Amino acid sequence: MIRQSFLQVEEGFCCVVEHIPDVHRATLILFSGFGQTKCEYAFFYSRLAKWMSQHGILTIQWDYRGHGDSSHQLEDITWHHLQNDACALMASVVREYGHQPLYLLGKGIGYTLASQMANAFPVNGALAFYPHVPRPGHVDVLLQTLGMANEPVLNLADALAAFKGFDSQLTPDEQRTLMYFQNLGGYPENLKGQQVQAHFLRELDALAPDNVPCTVLLLAGHNDLMRDAREEMMRQVQGEYQVRAFASGPTHYLSADGLDNVILAVSSCLEEELYGHTFATSQQLAP
Repeated sequence: MIRQSFLQVEEGFCCVVEHIPDVHRATLILFSGFGQTKCEYAFFYSRLAKWMSQHGILTIQWDYRGHGDSSHQLEDITWHHLQNDACALMASVVREYGHQPLYLLGKGIGYTLASQMANAFPVNGALAFYPHVPRPGHVDVLLQTLGMANEPVLNLADALAAFKGFDSQLTPDEQRTLMYFQNLGGYPENLKGQQVQAHFLRELDALAPDNVPCTVLLLAGHNDLMRDAREEMMRQVQGEYQVRAFASGPTHYLSADGLDNVILAVSSCLEEELYGHTFATSQQLAP
């Protein structure tokens, strides 16, 4: 069963979608990357949620404030808003499903938010999917490159105007701009047409994940250009963590097959965590 609701938060609301299994074994909350809706790139989170719920994991997708079907616009929000909204969601989930093991999965800057929630609420495990690597001051270099150094609000359509697809030819500056947003967990197709405060991007630039007091798993794509930087960051902030590598596709961008492999990796990891064996590694995903 799929249930959609609207969670009341400070001066607004967040859209929440729950994929409820027939037999509830555990709960998984998904935290999207920067500028991404609850569905994520190529409907990845929607497919993951359906797959997980078929195997007893109640999975929750939600739109941050300023994203998707939630209130406000992206240009209205700060990190403080996201923290408050995530706390409201976590409190609601713990009240309703606190008797079951709880896991969090975050992509890009979404893992940073998830790691903060794992320190504030009882969580059994956290999965870091291409987590954001902090680069203080990087956005100012980006804005200078784009000729927007003095602009308080960045028009993302202008910033990503050159992007015509992952196989398009990009200049070094255009490539750096793309990698900047991908580090945050964003994808150009979902960002064009939006605006964001330069101050908010500076906040995100400096944020590293928290040290999490539970099992932590890094989902590492074999062609990820930032894999070494992500692993070094995780060693510094987390100390002990596990790595589950997956085939991300023929290039450093995640392909459709790569996303399928992430779903299988998440599935097998949670099943191993809960029951000591896996239900996913030998199965094929339905289209």
